[in-house]
Amino acid sequence: MKKIKHDTPTALYIGNNFFEKGARELLQAYDKIKNKVDLKLIIVSNTPKEYLERYKRHVEFHEPNIPRQKIIDEFYARSDIFVLPSYHDTFGMVYEESMNTMTPAIATNVFAIPEIIDDAGIILKTPVSYYNDRYQFNWKSWGEFGNYIKMHQFPEFVDKLAKSMKELIEDDAKRKRLARRGREIIERGKISIESRNENLRRIYEEAIKN
Repeated sequence: MKKIKHDTPTALYIGNNFFEKGARELLQAYDKIKNKVDLKLIIVSNTPKEYLERYKRHVEFHEPNIPRQKIIDEFYARSDIFVLPSYHDTFGMVYEESMNTMTPAIATNVFAIPEIIDDAGIILKTPVSYYNDRYQFNWKSWGEFGNYIKMHQFPEFVDKLAKSMKELIEDDAKRKRLARRGREIIERGKISIESRNENLRRIYEEAIKN
């Protein structure tokens, strides 16, 4: 995949579960910096109508039923940063996609996300998470968690998110360094095909011995 030339720095969000994956906070952060930095925002999600109406003049919205290859060739290709301030995730493929397409991510310290991104992006601590410190479900139900998110605001988290977005858009050198590091992790790091094959070889050999 080759990056598509574009004049305006662009941030990309991809994720279902609009509230639980922090899209509302992303829009609030965008409000804080849109008059301070030249920035285009693309959101691929099941966005509620009220947010579509409120932001349709400034944000490019898409429904999530888009083929993955199109997402890579047309969305990652014209984006400079990937932003997913999620309160719930396990092993989201979008993080690997962002790293593989050299689109540095701003993400959260939820479940395996920090381990995946490592030092190839910016990790923010969330004010709430679907999991506890032992990576177990911290809520009685998904609905209970979703309702809590919808009913509460997290202004301090929004401020940190806005600051990180502004920093990564304005700091060209840092953005390029993180992009290179992300691609390096994909090609030769712990989630590379070579690393996977080596781990599988070790597991099979241990199983045979036992």
